[in-house]
Parts: sequence; structure tokens; C-alpha cells
Amino acid sequence: MDDPSSACEGGTETFKGWRDSAFCRRQKRLQEGRSPYLALLPSLNVTDDCADVTLINLDNHVTLMLQVFSLPDGMVRLCVREEKPLRPRYRVRDVLTNKLETQRWKVVKRNEESVELLHGDIEVTIYRQPFFLEIRANQEVLMKLNARGLLYFEHTRQRNTSSAATVTTIEHDNDGLWEEVYDGYEDSKPNGPTSIGLDISLPNVEHVYGIPQRATSLRLKATSNGMGPYRLYNLDVFGYPLDNPGGLYGSVPLLLAHQTLRTSAIFWLNGSETWVDISGTWQQSWWHWLLAHMLWWRRVKPETNVRWMSESGEIDVFLLLGPSPKDVFRQYSSLTGTLSLPPLFALGYHQCRWNYEDEDDVRSVDAGFDAHEIPCDVVWLDIEHTEGKRYFTWDHKRFGDPIKLQQDLGNKGRKMVTIVNPHIRLDDDYDIYSEAKQAEYFVKQRDGQDFVGNCWPGPSSYLDFSNPSVRHWYADKFSYSKYKGSTEFLFSWNDMNEPSVFHSPEKTMPKDLVHHGGWEHRDLHNLFGYYQQQATAEGLINRSGGIHRPFVLTRSFFAGSQRNGHSPRRILACSGQLESVWQLIQVLSPPFEQSFAAIFDQVFSCGHIQGGAVWTGDNLSEWGHLKTSLPMLLSLSICGISFCGADVGGFFKDPESPELLVRWYQASAFQPFFRGHSSMSSVRREPWLFGEENTELIRRAISQRYALLPYWYTTFYHAHCTGEPIMRPLWVEYPSDIKTFVLEDEYMIGSALLVRPVVEPSAKSVQVYLPGNDENWYDVHSFQRHKAPCILWKTVTLSSIPVYQKGGTIVPRKAFVKGSSVLQRSIPYVLFIAHDAQGNAKGQLFADDEYSFDYQKYNCFLLCNFTYSSGTIMAKLDSSSGEFCTQAYIESLVSMGEACPSKVTLLHTVKEERCVKFDYDTETQCVKIEGLNLPLSHEWTVRIS
Repeated sequence: MDDPSSACEGGTETFKGWRDSAFCRRQKRLQEGRSPYLALLPSLNVTDDCADVTLINLDNHVTLMLQVFSLPDGMVRLCVREEKPLRPRYRVRDVLTNKLETQRWKVVKRNEESVELLHGDIEVTIYRQPFFLEIRANQEVLMKLNARGLLYFEHTRQRNTSSAATVTTIEHDNDGLWEEVYDGYEDSKPNGPTSIGLDISLPNVEHVYGIPQRATSLRLKATSNGMGPYRLYNLDVFGYPLDNPGGLYGSVPLLLAHQTLRTSAIFWLNGSETWVDISGTWQQSWWHWLLAHMLWWRRVKPETNVRWMSESGEIDVFLLLGPSPKDVFRQYSSLTGTLSLPPLFALGYHQCRWNYEDEDDVRSVDAGFDAHEIPCDVVWLDIEHTEGKRYFTWDHKRFGDPIKLQQDLGNKGRKMVTIVNPHIRLDDDYDIYSEAKQAEYFVKQRDGQDFVGNCWPGPSSYLDFSNPSVRHWYADKFSYSKYKGSTEFLFSWNDMNEPSVFHSPEKTMPKDLVHHGGWEHRDLHNLFGYYQQQATAEGLINRSGGIHRPFVLTRSFFAGSQRNGHSPRRILACSGQLESVWQLIQVLSPPFEQSFAAIFDQVFSCGHIQGGAVWTGDNLSEWGHLKTSLPMLLSLSICGISFCGADVGGFFKDPESPELLVRWYQASAFQPFFRGHSSMSSVRREPWLFGEENTELIRRAISQRYALLPYWYTTFYHAHCTGEPIMRPLWVEYPSDIKTFVLEDEYMIGSALLVRPVVEPSAKSVQVYLPGNDENWYDVHSFQRHKAPCILWKTVTLSSIPVYQKGGTIVPRKAFVKGSSVLQRSIPYVLFIAHDAQGNAKGQLFADDEYSFDYQKYNCFLLCNFTYSSGTIMAKLDSSSGEFCTQAYIESLVSMGEACPSKVTLLHTVKEERCVKFDYDTETQCVKIEGLNLPLSHEWTVRIS
């Protein structure tokens, strides 16, 4: 959250291009095909864990250790480390879900020039000189590492080292080896150069995606055509430029490669500043391509080359071999965790502004939703609600009774979210600051003093969330006794956690600051926000004794921010009335000679729950930002960050017309995280302030979201179980259809709904591609059926956007909507059945208490499977279902593509058969069956004949 007039308190921030980054400049000077590395194949050692071999740099005689791991489910891990480093190098921790199982390689071929390893159908060949590594599956080459000779590893050294034996050719000019100046700020680099790099080639691949976050196209472009490499470096870039390779608020170093027959991925596990170059045969000019394909003896297959360059750490890269998109999602989630299932209210509509001024303002906004019959689940408070921007406090002149305010919202089924940022105001009378200072919990300068930077409170220090003890202490601050004025209806928002530091290089922390364990900030910069989100989520879980699921919105993130862990309830069951895990440990710890952090890690040994959502940051109220939000969210989604959204209407500026605001609501109603948000410098944006006609259009969009909440919740549960994205590109569902590979203005929600938002002003029609061979697609508004594959020019008005249900699916909806998701619990369901070409369909409905971990701890949920075939609709409980009591029931069915029936009969589990009433629409070929009143916990059959 920033305002363009005050974001840097008058300053003008600048951000690096690759030429401004010394380590990237050095790496870019490398010449292809001249790798100095030799693999000492006689050193090969194969154990149950891995195969390792020594590499030597013939230019400086520094040796490295290459480790190749065979992981289950079609994954290979490759690590490169110094054999004898002068000092330790940083390794990313806390991101992988657990200790990875490994499988023993078998050496199947060995000679002087190469060694071949085999496990299952995966083969790895290590070549001696120049060293490179080739990975095959079923004898097909999938990846080649260092095939272009761009492996780069800057070894640790002493500053006075200058001999040619330890300094490589490209380092002779001393370009930023020991210090670097940018925008007037000096980076001291006391540990010298430590950057790493590696090239990975992808044969037969033309389409690559991922490595968010940035405001660019879904398909990644070649960076060698003058654009420059993509950057992964978490930064506060307000009003960010479009079609720019620079990094934004978060980073996920995951790149997906897709072709018609296989999907694979590269996960580069590194938390430091990283640049990614992409090139390939597909970037040639059209006449080169035509000539190569006309001359058969010069014909070449496509290939994409990806080059990773990071400032510090070690090479730790996971190669996910698919072969399908959903295989890759499963493989990646096995490493970093699946989506944490949010409470249902988090999927509703959120209303936010910088800032709602006081209790009366909040109550007025709350009443406005009721008066205009617009559903809403959450009202948000930005920094002005605090006492002098001291987090975990309230300005009691503005918010005299925050508990009653939250309870009044809670009585309507609504919640509140308050902002909690990582910078802590310097104030000895502020207990958060004084405790942290006393315990030395702040990030340090090189001289050991607390780092002080400027942010919203003015001079501030920054909590060192890389320290487990800081995270546990911070989590305790969310307890009801510590966070005065908080209730079970209050949840959290972590903003400015890149971290944002005004008047600092690139408006973030200097890289030579020191974290817990002596690590420099450069080593773990991209993990800062990840750690704060983790601590916040744990705090929200702890305050309820492990009963309630958390909700945390975070602006900064990393791989694993979607994390699903396991509820700590099984450990907390004995805690009785203890308010937090902290208190439990204080009771348990005296008999043990262990640190608090060690005991806490034992308690949470099953894995951390991040429990949060991500948004695209401080966007602008412009058509370009609405349009670009689609590929931004798709990129996040396929990289594990499924619970994502963009500020509806744009954060900065005023919408140039109500049309833009309406179109943004319509688009965001079909995106996972749905929040209206605006800056204090812009006009108020409550949905009813733009005239009755526009209010009705926005009401319709939000109501459509609430009607579909059963489908959204079921899709979130499926993502929680499988790792599949909620919002997904069409190629995920249709991996062999090349027409889908570059589509980014339409997408799927789950596997049943296709959405094509309108993102251009004054649009009268839009192009919609419906994929699939002989597939049926049904317009969700008119029920009109379309036979795929086809391209439609769909006429649009301001009243709606094109949405289609895929044939062969059953989508649950609510029969009508109320003011919040809680108030909708007792509203009956309607099943919408869309026939495929063979007249079949299937779907699911997940139901639980919508807020607790009971679905996970006690198997307290229902998962209903619905099938349709030959006029028979059946409901059966999935074998995973447990015991869950609910008053909700299925009231009606709508079957699309149906011949006119003569009768409809219901066969209940109690063996009672009866005829039920139905209506048939000849024009749409839809039959509507009402008055069923079928409890979710019962199995039943309906026959249409």
C-alpha cells in the first residue's frame, strides 16, 4: 500500500536493470561453449541418497561437488556446492515440506567420457569434458544442463586474493566483486563475490511460463531480443509498469515448459536476487524459420534455453519431468506443499480502502451493503486504524470499542481484517518495540546495531523473521490477551513485507545487513515476507488453540507461501484452556533442557501452515492493468499461489469511467481472491456510489460469485488435496491443443467453468475460443449449447461477461444469495448438469463447518459425488467422507441438453420412489426439477425418462 505522492516521502525510487547488477554483468560476459568445468568421473560415488562426482574449474582449479538425487514421482534434484568453502554458503530452509525421500541410482554404463545413471524410466548421463548433464525419460531427451557451457560458481575467497589461480578472466576488472554502488548507496560485500549460474536447455519446447511476479504476458518472451532477463527480487513497485521483466512484490523461481506431448518444470531453490534469461530457436525471424523448414537438411527442432543467475547461495535445482501438467503440479506440491484450505468467508467479497476513518465509517460501509442488498464478508482496516502506526494497537479516538464493532459485524456473518506490517516504530514505550529490542530480534547492521529505516511510522526497525524464535514470539502477539481489542472475527494483512524501506536502495533493505545466524540479507531477501506470513498464520492458529483456520493476505511471497501443513490440534488437545502454543510450551518446557525454538519446532514438526492469499499489489485504475491482471494471476496460479487476486478497480487513480469499474468487478468475481481496494487519494469506491444502473451491474457480479461459492469451495478443496491450480490456463485442461498455448484473456476455474472477461473499453463483442474435440459448452446465462472446437464472436453488453460450463460436468450453486457466506449456510443447493457428447456428466460438492480444522483432524466433512448417465442422476458419498451434520440440502436440478422427459422419479436411500414435478424449456433444452429437498448426507437417484 503506497500513495504516489508520498510513497517515499517525496523521494523518487529507481530499480535495477540487469546492467546495474554487477554479478549479472559478470555472468553475462561468459561465452557460450567455453565451459572450464571438467567432471572427474573416477570420483563418482553412488549411495542410497545420491550420486556425487567432483567438478574442477580448469581456469582456477577450484573443485565443486555435484550431487544428483533421484526423487520419487519423476523428479531429479541437482546440487552443486564448493568442496572446501572458506565460509559457509546459505542454503534455503523452511520451504521444502519435509525431508525428501531418495532412490538409489544404478550405474548402467560407464567409460572415460561419460557415466549413465538409471532409475525407473529416468536416465541421467554425466559427460566429462566439457562437463554437461543430460536427462532422459523413456530415451527421450528432456533437459540438458550446462550444454551451453554457462555453469558459473564464484568461490569463496579472501579479499587480498588476486592471483590468476583463483580469479577468473571475467573477474579481472574487479567489477563489483567487493563493493558496489547503486543510486548513491554502497553495498559493502564483505564476503566478496558468491554468485552462481547454470543454463538448462529444453529440447522440443517453444512455450515456457511462470517465474512470477511481474506484469507481463503469460507465455514468457525471449529476453535476448533487447528486453533483458527476468528478475526475481521482491520489491515495492507502486503503479508498476506493464510488459516489464522487472520483479515485483514476490518471487516463485518455478518455470514450466509445455509442449503437446509433455509438460516439465524447473524449480530453482534460491532466495537471493535472481535473473533468468530465456532464448531459443523459436525466437528467430520468420524468414529464418521458413528457410530452415523449407530445407529439410537444415531443419531443426525447437529448443528453449533457460539461464539462471543468482547472487549467492548454492545451486539447488529440482527438475520436474511431468509428463502432464497435472503431474507437474503434483510433483511441485510434494516439494513445497499444497494450497492451505481457507475458511469459506475468505472466498467471499472483501471491501477495503486506505483508510476507513473510524467506527462510524465502518458501520456506514457495513450498512451500505445491507441497504443495497450486496453480499460482503469482510471489511478491512489499513494503517490509520492504529495508534501512531504501532501495529497490534487501536486508535481509540477513532475506534473506541473495536471488540463490539467486530462482534456486530460477526453477528451478520462478517469479519474484519487489520494490517500488520513488519516494520516496528522506534518507541521505548511501545511494548512490541521494547521487547524486540531487549531480545535482539531486529535485523542488524554490520556493526551489530539494530538497522533503522524509514517506513510509515517514520524511523523503524525490522523484525528478523528468519529467526525461529522471532517468529514464535511474533505469533504469540496475535493471542487475544496480547492483541488487545482482537476477537475471533479479526484476521490479518501483511503489507510492505518485501521488505519496503523508504530512502534505501531500491526502496528495500541494504543487502549487507545481517540476519540470524550471521547470514546477509542478500542471501535470503526473497524469503522475508514468506517468513512473516508464516509467523502471522501460526499466530492466528495458536490464538484459537489450533481450532480455527487462519486467513492472512500477504503482498510478498516465495515458493511455499501457499503451504498446507497439518493442524497442530492433535498436540494441542491436551492444552485445555491454554490460550496459545507459547503458553503450552511454557508449561511443558521446564523438564527439558531444550530451547523454546527447538520445542516449538517439535510441536510443529508436521509442517507450517501459511494460510494466506496474495494479491498483485499497487495497481492502477487503468484498462491496461485490468487486462494484465489476467496473465499475472494465471502465472501465480500455475506456480502454486492459487489463492490470488488483484485490487478491484485498481488501487491508484480514479476509474476513467464506471465501465472500467464494472468490468473489473465482473472479472474479479471469477478470480480466487475478490477484494475491492483503493487509495486515500482516489474517490470512494463502495459498489453503490456510481449510480443505480452500475450498482445493479456490480450487485449482479458479486451475487454470481456468492451463488457459485459451493463450486469455489469444492475447487479449493480439490486444489488443497492435489496441488492443481484453481484459476488455470486452458492448456492445463487441453494440453495437446496448440491454440490454447498463448491464450491469456480466457481461463478455466477448476475443470468446469471457462471465463472470458471483457478487458477493453466500449467492447461490443469479444472472441472466445472453446476447446475440445466434439466437446459441448453451455452458456451459463442462456444455456445455449456450442460444439467445440470453435471460435465465437460473442456479443457483449455491460450486463455480463461470457462464462461457459463444460459438457460432462456438474456444478453446484446456491439457490439464492444472502448478505454473507455465513448467512448462506442453510440456503439449498442447485445442481447444474451439463451433458457431454455422450450424454454423461460428473461433479462433486465439498461441505464442512467452513472455518475449522475438523475436516482434517476428525474427518468431519462430506464429499458428495454426482454422476449423470442415460437420464439417471446419482448422488453417492465419497469414501473419504466422514461424519458431518448439516441442514443444507439439494433443492433442485437443472439438466442442460436434455430431451423433453415424460416423467421424473426420485429414488431415495430409504427405497421410497416418487414422481417429482419438472419444467422443460424447449428452446434451451433444459429440464428443471424442483422440490427435491435431498439432504447432503443421503444418497439418492433421480431418473429422467
